[in-house]
Amino acid sequence: MLNKSTLKTMEILEKISNSKNGMTITQLSKELEIPRSTVDDIVKALVSKKYLYCSDESLKLYQLGNKIFELSLKMRDKREVLDIVTPFLKELVDEFNDTLFFGLKDGDDVLYLSKMESSKTVRTTAVLGSRKSFYYTGLGKAILSTYSEKDLDEYIARTKLEPRTDYTIIEPEKLKEDILGAKRRGYSTDYREGDIEVSCVAAPIYQEGKIFGAISLAGLYTTIDEEETKRRGKKIKDTAEKISEILS
Repeated sequence: MLNKSTLKTMEILEKISNSKNGMTITQLSKELEIPRSTVDDIVKALVSKKYLYCSDESLKLYQLGNKIFELSLKMRDKREVLDIVTPFLKELVDEFNDTLFFGLKDGDDVLYLSKMESSKTVRTTAVLGSRKSFYYTGLGKAILSTYSEKDLDEYIARTKLEPRTDYTIIEPEKLKEDILGAKRRGYSTDYREGDIEVSCVAAPIYQEGKIFGAISLAGLYTTIDEEETKRRGKKIKDTAEKISEILS
Protein backbone atom coordinates (compact mmCIF):
# COMPACT_ATOMS: atom_id res chain seq x y z
CA MET A 1 0.00 0.00 0.00
CA LEU A 2 1.34 3.43 -0.93
CA ASN A 3 2.14 5.94 1.77
CA LYS A 4 -0.74 8.44 2.18
CA SER A 5 1.56 11.46 1.92
CA THR A 6 3.02 10.07 -1.29
CA LEU A 7 -0.47 9.62 -2.76
CA LYS A 8 -1.44 13.17 -1.81
CA THR A 9 1.74 14.52 -3.40
CA MET A 10 0.96 12.66 -6.62
CA GLU A 11 -2.63 13.95 -6.59
CA ILE A 12 -1.42 17.53 -6.17
CA LEU A 13 1.05 17.24 -9.06
CA GLU A 14 -1.58 15.66 -11.32
CA LYS A 15 -4.15 18.31 -10.43
CA ILE A 16 -1.77 21.17 -11.16
CA SER A 17 -0.62 19.56 -14.41
CA ASN A 18 -4.25 19.59 -15.63
CA SER A 19 -4.77 23.27 -14.78
CA LYS A 20 -4.16 25.97 -17.39
CA ASN A 21 -2.92 28.81 -15.19
CA GLY A 22 -1.90 27.02 -12.01
CA MET A 23 -3.74 26.52 -8.73
CA THR A 24 -3.77 28.01 -5.26
CA ILE A 25 -3.35 26.03 -2.08
CA THR A 26 -6.98 26.76 -1.21
CA GLN A 27 -8.17 25.39 -4.56
CA LEU A 28 -6.07 22.27 -4.19
CA SER A 29 -7.32 21.70 -0.67
CA LYS A 30 -10.97 22.08 -1.70
CA GLU A 31 -10.85 20.02 -4.91
CA LEU A 32 -8.75 17.19 -3.49
CA GLU A 33 -10.43 17.27 -0.08
CA ILE A 34 -7.07 17.45 1.67
CA PRO A 35 -6.53 19.67 4.76
CA ARG A 36 -5.09 23.05 3.79
CA SER A 37 -2.18 22.70 6.20
CA THR A 38 -1.23 19.37 4.59
CA VAL A 39 -1.38 20.85 1.08
CA ASP A 40 0.70 23.81 2.25
CA ASP A 41 3.44 21.53 3.62
CA ILE A 42 3.54 19.38 0.48
CA VAL A 43 3.59 22.39 -1.86
CA LYS A 44 6.44 24.01 0.08
CA ALA A 45 8.46 20.79 -0.19
CA LEU A 46 7.78 20.54 -3.93
CA VAL A 47 8.76 24.18 -4.45
CA SER A 48 12.02 23.66 -2.55
CA LYS A 49 12.90 20.80 -4.92
CA LYS A 50 11.77 22.79 -8.00
CA TYR A 51 8.91 20.43 -8.85
CA LEU A 52 6.58 23.44 -8.46
CA TYR A 53 7.00 27.20 -8.59
CA CYS A 54 4.80 30.17 -7.71
CA SER A 55 3.85 31.82 -11.02
CA ASP A 56 1.89 34.67 -9.45
CA GLU A 57 2.98 35.99 -6.05
CA SER A 58 -0.16 38.06 -5.54
CA LEU A 59 -2.58 35.23 -6.33
CA LYS A 60 -0.25 32.49 -5.02
CA LEU A 61 -0.74 30.32 -8.09
CA TYR A 62 1.47 27.24 -8.34
CA GLN A 63 2.54 25.57 -11.58
CA LEU A 64 4.83 22.69 -12.53
CA GLY A 65 8.48 23.60 -12.11
CA ASN A 66 11.62 23.01 -14.14
CA LYS A 67 12.39 19.72 -12.40
CA ILE A 68 9.29 18.12 -13.90
CA PHE A 69 10.29 19.23 -17.39
CA GLU A 70 13.86 18.08 -16.80
CA LEU A 71 12.61 14.60 -15.89
CA SER A 72 10.26 14.47 -18.88
CA LEU A 73 13.13 15.41 -21.21
CA LYS A 74 15.29 12.66 -19.74
CA MET A 75 12.50 10.14 -20.26
CA ARG A 76 12.03 11.33 -23.84
CA ASP A 77 15.76 10.94 -24.44
CA LYS A 78 15.67 7.37 -23.09
CA ARG A 79 12.75 6.49 -25.32
CA GLU A 80 14.53 7.95 -28.34
CA VAL A 81 17.60 5.86 -27.50
CA LEU A 82 15.41 2.78 -27.17
CA ASP A 83 13.99 3.47 -30.63
CA ILE A 84 17.55 3.50 -31.97
CA VAL A 85 18.70 0.39 -30.11
CA THR A 86 15.69 -1.87 -30.79
CA PRO A 87 16.37 -2.62 -34.50
CA PHE A 88 19.94 -3.65 -33.66
CA LEU A 89 18.70 -5.98 -30.92
CA LYS A 90 16.17 -7.50 -33.31
CA GLU A 91 18.94 -8.15 -35.83
CA LEU A 92 20.99 -10.01 -33.21
CA VAL A 93 17.98 -12.03 -32.05
CA ASP A 94 17.37 -13.11 -35.64
CA GLU A 95 21.01 -14.10 -36.11
CA PHE A 96 21.65 -15.93 -32.82
CA ASN A 97 18.14 -16.92 -31.72
CA ASP A 98 18.95 -15.95 -28.14
CA THR A 99 17.99 -13.23 -25.65
CA LEU A 100 19.18 -9.61 -25.94
CA PHE A 101 19.28 -7.03 -23.16
CA PHE A 102 19.82 -3.28 -23.13
CA GLY A 103 20.61 -1.60 -19.82
CA LEU A 104 21.51 1.88 -18.60
CA LYS A 105 24.19 2.89 -16.13
CA ASP A 106 22.45 3.98 -12.93
CA GLY A 107 25.02 4.72 -10.23
CA ASP A 108 26.74 1.41 -9.43
CA ASP A 109 23.84 -0.55 -10.90
CA VAL A 110 22.61 -1.43 -14.35
CA LEU A 111 18.95 -0.64 -15.02
CA TYR A 112 17.33 -3.15 -17.38
CA LEU A 113 15.45 -1.10 -19.95
CA SER A 114 14.83 -3.56 -22.78
CA LYS A 115 14.66 -7.33 -23.20
CA MET A 116 14.14 -9.07 -26.53
CA GLU A 117 13.57 -12.81 -26.42
CA SER A 118 13.97 -15.49 -29.05
CA SER A 119 12.02 -18.69 -29.64
CA LYS A 120 14.34 -20.38 -27.14
CA THR A 121 13.59 -20.02 -23.45
CA VAL A 122 16.49 -18.76 -21.36
CA ARG A 123 15.70 -18.56 -17.66
CA THR A 124 17.08 -15.31 -16.24
CA THR A 125 16.34 -13.24 -13.15
CA ALA A 126 16.54 -10.00 -15.14
CA VAL A 127 13.20 -8.26 -15.63
CA LEU A 128 12.45 -4.89 -17.15
CA GLY A 129 12.88 -2.08 -14.66
CA SER A 130 15.03 -4.16 -12.33
CA ARG A 131 18.50 -3.15 -11.17
CA LYS A 132 21.54 -5.33 -10.69
CA SER A 133 25.04 -4.64 -9.44
CA PHE A 134 27.76 -4.32 -12.04
CA TYR A 135 30.13 -7.02 -10.82
CA TYR A 136 28.08 -10.14 -11.61
CA THR A 137 26.36 -9.11 -14.87
CA GLY A 138 27.64 -8.94 -18.42
CA LEU A 139 26.07 -5.51 -18.85
CA GLY A 140 27.62 -4.21 -15.65
CA LYS A 141 31.07 -5.56 -16.41
CA ALA A 142 30.91 -4.01 -19.89
CA ILE A 143 30.27 -0.65 -18.22
CA LEU A 144 33.09 -1.25 -15.73
CA SER A 145 35.44 -2.00 -18.63
CA THR A 146 35.23 1.68 -19.61
CA TYR A 147 36.50 2.83 -16.19
CA SER A 148 40.03 4.00 -15.58
CA GLU A 149 42.07 1.66 -13.39
CA LYS A 150 41.73 4.13 -10.50
CA ASP A 151 37.94 4.30 -10.84
CA LEU A 152 37.76 0.52 -11.14
CA ASP A 153 39.81 0.07 -7.95
CA GLU A 154 37.50 2.50 -6.13
CA TYR A 155 34.40 0.65 -7.36
CA ILE A 156 35.73 -2.70 -6.19
CA ALA A 157 36.75 -1.24 -2.82
CA ARG A 158 33.28 0.18 -2.09
CA THR A 159 31.31 -2.81 -3.38
CA LYS A 160 30.39 -5.79 -1.25
CA LEU A 161 31.17 -8.72 -3.55
CA GLU A 162 28.65 -11.41 -2.68
CA PRO A 163 28.16 -14.69 -4.58
CA ARG A 164 25.03 -14.94 -6.69
CA THR A 165 25.99 -18.41 -7.92
CA ASP A 166 28.98 -20.71 -7.43
CA TYR A 167 30.57 -18.98 -10.43
CA THR A 168 30.33 -15.36 -9.27
CA ILE A 169 33.74 -13.68 -9.12
CA ILE A 170 34.04 -12.31 -5.59
CA GLU A 171 37.83 -12.05 -5.24
CA PRO A 172 38.78 -8.38 -5.87
CA GLU A 173 41.96 -9.14 -7.84
CA LYS A 174 40.25 -11.74 -10.03
CA LEU A 175 37.38 -9.35 -10.73
CA LYS A 176 39.80 -6.60 -11.68
CA GLU A 177 41.67 -8.98 -13.99
CA ASP A 178 38.38 -10.01 -15.59
CA ILE A 179 37.34 -6.39 -16.20
CA LEU A 180 40.74 -5.45 -17.64
CA GLY A 181 40.42 -8.42 -19.98
CA ALA A 182 37.05 -7.08 -21.11
CA LYS A 183 38.64 -3.68 -21.72
CA ARG A 184 41.28 -5.26 -23.98
CA ARG A 185 38.75 -7.34 -25.93
CA GLY A 186 36.08 -4.68 -26.22
CA TYR A 187 33.43 -6.92 -24.69
CA SER A 188 32.75 -8.55 -21.31
CA THR A 189 31.78 -12.12 -20.51
CA ASP A 190 29.52 -13.52 -17.82
CA TYR A 191 29.73 -17.29 -17.41
CA ARG A 192 26.94 -18.35 -15.05
CA GLU A 193 27.85 -15.56 -12.61
CA GLY A 194 24.43 -13.99 -12.15
CA ASP A 195 22.17 -16.76 -13.43
CA ILE A 196 23.39 -20.34 -13.12
CA GLU A 197 22.11 -21.44 -16.54
CA VAL A 198 23.17 -18.38 -18.51
CA SER A 199 26.32 -17.35 -20.36
CA CYS A 200 26.48 -13.95 -22.01
CA VAL A 201 28.67 -11.38 -23.73
CA ALA A 202 28.15 -7.63 -23.49
CA ALA A 203 29.61 -4.40 -24.82
CA PRO A 204 29.41 -0.77 -23.67
CA ILE A 205 27.38 1.95 -25.37
CA TYR A 206 28.39 5.61 -25.36
CA GLN A 207 26.24 8.69 -25.81
CA GLU A 208 28.12 11.82 -26.89
CA GLY A 209 31.39 10.24 -25.78
CA LYS A 210 30.21 9.29 -22.28
CA ILE A 211 29.42 5.80 -21.03
CA PHE A 212 25.66 5.42 -21.17
CA GLY A 213 24.81 1.73 -20.90
CA ALA A 214 25.44 -1.62 -22.55
CA ILE A 215 23.88 -4.38 -24.63
CA SER A 216 24.24 -8.10 -23.97
CA LEU A 217 23.55 -11.37 -25.75
CA ALA A 218 22.57 -14.18 -23.37
CA GLY A 219 22.06 -17.88 -23.97
CA LEU A 220 22.04 -21.27 -22.29
CA TYR A 221 25.61 -21.95 -21.16
CA THR A 222 25.61 -25.52 -22.51
CA THR A 223 25.19 -24.21 -26.07
CA ILE A 224 28.03 -21.68 -25.97
CA ASP A 225 31.64 -22.89 -26.12
CA GLU A 226 34.81 -20.76 -26.24
CA GLU A 227 34.73 -20.25 -30.01
CA GLU A 228 31.05 -19.30 -29.95
CA THR A 229 31.77 -16.85 -27.12
CA LYS A 230 34.41 -15.16 -29.28
CA ARG A 231 32.07 -15.01 -32.26
CA ARG A 232 29.29 -13.50 -30.16
CA GLY A 233 31.71 -11.13 -28.46
CA LYS A 234 32.93 -9.71 -31.76
CA LYS A 235 29.37 -9.26 -32.98
CA ILE A 236 28.12 -7.57 -29.81
CA LYS A 237 31.18 -5.28 -29.82
CA ASP A 238 30.61 -4.27 -33.45
CA THR A 239 26.91 -3.67 -32.82
CA ALA A 240 27.57 -1.54 -29.71
CA GLU A 241 30.05 0.55 -31.69
CA LYS A 242 27.44 1.19 -34.40
CA ILE A 243 24.87 2.27 -31.82
CA SER A 244 27.42 4.53 -30.09
CA GLU A 245 28.28 6.14 -33.41
CA ILE A 246 24.62 7.03 -33.99
CA LEU A 247 24.32 8.43 -30.45
CA SER A 248 27.49 10.53 -30.68
